[in-house]
Amino acid sequence: TDSTIPTYKILHTRKNIPKYTVQQPTQSFIKREIMAITLSFVFVCILLNTAAQILLKMATNHMGTISFAWAHPWAHLLATALQIALNPYLIIGLTLYVFSVVFWLVVLSRIQVGMAYPLSSLGYITTAIAAAYFLGENFSLLRMIGIFVIIGGVYLVAQS
Repeated sequence: TDSTIPTYKILHTRKNIPKYTVQQPTQSFIKREIMAITLSFVFVCILLNTAAQILLKMATNHMGTISFAWAHPWAHLLATALQIALNPYLIIGLTLYVFSVVFWLVVLSRIQVGMAYPLSSLGYITTAIAAAYFLGENFSLLRMIGIFVIIGGVYLVAQS
């Protein structure tokens, strides 16, 4: 048993313990991380805008057609404004737009508007799908083809 003790100590001496070093992230890694975070903000903007659009449409469905009476414009305008102000769908939808603008400002502070704005066109896709799902709107073959054209355009912009 005495012969195993020195072997044990030899294996665990300082020179046999592997050294670990902490690597600093490279510039390309940092850029990829910033771009990933920025793209996640773009997608948050898209989802907030989609939800806002659906809620605004639900608000107008709830209120009916908004028209202006020329005979008594101020009375009609006041009644319409009151109806709009008390509509919860509208209030929530507009609130989501405000949040979307805050996220959008973060995006614009990080990437060029020429890249960011085309990415926001993905909102056409999410809004069309959400409208079909939540509002029962038509989702035709022609609309699907248009969506694939948008996806192709966004892909080309992202490659630049």
